[in-house]
Amino acid sequence: MTFDEAINELEMKELNQFSIRRKAFGGDLKIMNVHNVPELFPNIYKALYGPIVRKGLFDGPYYSDYDKQKALVFEKYLNNQDS
Repeated sequence: MTFDEAINELEMKELNQFSIRRKAFGGDLKIMNVHNVPELFPNIYKALYGPIVRKGLFDGPYYSDYDKQKALVFEKYLNNQDS
């Protein structure tokens, strides 16, 4: 699987939006932070944590339960965008 194949078109669109958000935070925002706003980045959230199952503030997977391989791919893409 190539790098481009690892990210689908919807994820890439959301990653570009996330990149803008990350710049607003001074570049210090990890991709796992989509855990806090799954509605803004539903495709990235699904790739990292699975389906959005929130019923309340604390219902859902833990922040640390993300797909580490997918997070690395997303972070690499974001780092390439930021440079």
